[in-house]
Amino acid sequence: MRKILTLLMILLFVAPVFSQHKPAVINKTKMMVKLDNSNVTDNTPSVTHWPTIVNRYAPAGTVPFPLNYNDYQTNGNNQRRLVVIGDTVIVAADINADLGIPPSATVGRIYYQVSYDGGTTWETEALNISPSVSLRWPNISPVILSGSRSVVFTGRAYATAQSGVSVVEAILGLGSCQNYITPNAYRDFFGYYKNSTTVGGIISASAGAATDSLYYYNFNYVTGTYSGRVMIAPNLEASFRYYIAIANNGQNIIASYWRSATPQSLNVYESVNGGTSFGANNVIHTDGQVIGTDSTSTWFGADVAFKPGSATVKGMAFNTLGVTYNFPNQYKVVYWNGFMTIMRADKNIFRFRRQTSRR
Repeated sequence: MRKILTLLMILLFVAPVFSQHKPAVINKTKMMVKLDNSNVTDNTPSVTHWPTIVNRYAPAGTVPFPLNYNDYQTNGNNQRRLVVIGDTVIVAADINADLGIPPSATVGRIYYQVSYDGGTTWETEALNISPSVSLRWPNISPVILSGSRSVVFTGRAYATAQSGVSVVEAILGLGSCQNYITPNAYRDFFGYYKNSTTVGGIISASAGAATDSLYYYNFNYVTGTYSGRVMIAPNLEASFRYYIAIANNGQNIIASYWRSATPQSLNVYESVNGGTSFGANNVIHTDGQVIGTDSTSTWFGADVAFKPGSATVKGMAFNTLGVTYNFPNQYKVVYWNGFMTIMRADKNIFRFRRQTSRR
């Protein structure tokens, strides 16, 4: 009897020890899942190319990209990072290897992904468009180059100095790209498809100074050259955002910028001759402007576009802040249709729907 009791006591102590072995393995797996989902791992190798993370726990529709500490973007300037042409979907992203805010000028890279079946499947590896030069803020222009589909990326480069950059891909999805730095120490070149050889874009100079001016440039993606520099606006102030759209005819161009100096304002310039010259400033919103019965403050979350196939129907959407921060009714989404501003949404009215009676 004593032997039986002794055996039972041994089993009571030993069995729980062995029974915990399997959960311990599961817990390690859960820790790995947390690292994948939260992007908190600090093991990123100090190299210029990072492997694409395939997260089997990611929700359906996730686009595969390398492990990333998200950049704070351009803080208001909406790049064209997503392009859909039929079943072809192109997505570009900033990939940064450290937690610095903003990231250091050496680790930033731009990667892109392509799907040829409407986003059902993607390339196994995201494509690094510049392994040797730090880049940021991709803006996609789809083009035809040497008879094949391709893309041109515009944005900022950290070469010998902060500069604007255009990056030309040889063939869509190939990952063989060439960088072309803008002339002089200008920065943030944001472009838009213009015609079969050219991306038109706007750039600030001198970079980061209180006397910055806004310029227009043509970039020939066949020859890799810049030309046709035209000043659009002087003295932007040290903090600003700018936006561009080009109509299908390649002649009508809208260049706009948000001015930080008091009073803040949103300014629009138009060209009807392909960027050879731009008209006078049209201030479409300024601090204190009354919309309905509410005073509003100009802010920089904005984007501009032409209606496809039209050189005259255009629009710009932007947001306002409250002149008084604790009055939420002063925060609005506003649309400019080329002639007047129309309030589209605020805390009381939601108009995010198609209205055929208004352009």
